[in-house]
Amino acid sequence: MHPFDIRKPDDAIRPALQQKIDNLTKPKGALGRLEELALQAGLVQQTLSPSLSHPHNLIFAADHGITAEGVSFSPREVTWQQCIHFATSTGGGVNYLCRQHGFTLRIIDVGVDYDFPPELPIIPRKVGRGTRNFLHEPAMTTDELDACIAHGAEAVRTVHEAGCNVVSLGEMGIGNTSASSIWMACLADIPRSAAWVPDRGYRTRACAASSVSSAALWTITPAIGRIHGASCAILGATRWWPPSGPSYKQPNWVCSSLSTDSSSPTACWPPVRSAQT
Repeated sequence: MHPFDIRKPDDAIRPALQQKIDNLTKPKGALGRLEELALQAGLVQQTLSPSLSHPHNLIFAADHGITAEGVSFSPREVTWQQCIHFATSTGGGVNYLCRQHGFTLRIIDVGVDYDFPPELPIIPRKVGRGTRNFLHEPAMTTDELDACIAHGAEAVRTVHEAGCNVVSLGEMGIGNTSASSIWMACLADIPRSAAWVPDRGYRTRACAASSVSSAALWTITPAIGRIHGASCAILGATRWWPPSGPSYKQPNWVCSSLSTDSSSPTACWPPVRSAQT
């Protein structure tokens, strides 16, 4: 397991930041959400003049063993096909959004059941050829979990060393919503049958989750991270933060966007400084 030293940014600068934002030549609060983000960026960077540089969108890709239960309308092969599309095309949704907002797109293979040609711009960090079927057995071993977290941390460390200080995160993997449904059933007490789609004649999201007994959920919960390889890499990415020091320029925030077709972050928070893995 990789230890992380997670702390909150010093809040002492908040009043000065808020005062600067309120005294700009505009009606107070006129910029809405942008003012909240400006305050957040200033808090994380600990400066009255925060800046964003070299933004990156990192997509972690992996397959899911639960697809054997027919939980997705799309076949497993779509995972690697989409990865190639993201890496070589300009027409994907994520490609458009990255181009529109000036993000550099990076695809990291942490467990796709496919051998990508080495000439493709896909970063090889394969921990396995997809997870196992969590309906019948642990999807990942503890060692595989640790490896995925380490790869996520490495990916953020690498782009930061290249001058990036704002990151959005995504994942690609057919069957990903079923894996995510198990997370939410265990951690947020969301009903396992919540994603039944009767008008389509098949169950996406929580199909297999609905088949898992309550006893099995209690067994899964202590090792919840072992369900979703790409999410474990994202976990590592959000938890790595470079140490402070004379030559250290602190990034501003890590943003999590769990949709592979969006480089615009759906949830942002000031990630606190944490030790390297």
